[in-house]
Amino acid sequence: MFEQNLMYARDFFVRNFFVNIIGFKKNNNITWLSQKNIFGYIIGFLLKLLPLVITIKIANFFNQDVIYNYDNIYYISNMHQNKIIPVILELNAYCSNEPKYLYDIKYTIKYYNSCVPFGVFAKLNIPKIYDMVKLKYITKGIIKEKHLIINDYKNYLIYNLFEN
Repeated sequence: MFEQNLMYARDFFVRNFFVNIIGFKKNNNITWLSQKNIFGYIIGFLLKLLPLVITIKIANFFNQDVIYNYDNIYYISNMHQNKIIPVILELNAYCSNEPKYLYDIKYTIKYYNSCVPFGVFAKLNIPKIYDMVKLKYITKGIIKEKHLIINDYKNYLIYNLFEN
């Protein structure tokens, strides 16, 4: 009983007070909270002290979604449906000028909710020198392969990458 209460308390505090706000999204524009300057650091710290529910309500008032990280998983507010993505066989970033040098990002995508925009994933995981992504996956028993230009798909949700 005591352990269960500790788990509820931990879950309450982590879901409400220790959430790392990454940025805000309005339409297809993302405003990032930068940790590189003192102003962004202070805003990020203050947002950690504010319950996530209140942060989301304030962002909704301004027609914005909140991009946040909690328990090492990235989420976006106002996305109530989860989509299951196919089995990923290969996910590599590469430069269109040098396609033989691949940057493996297959294992980092598992830390993202499938409703997060691909641009968020790309900004946080793919170095700027890469402009293409090779995606190989299994869906309905068929192996499919796609080559995507990162800038063209940055506003797509992650699960939309697997649609035809």
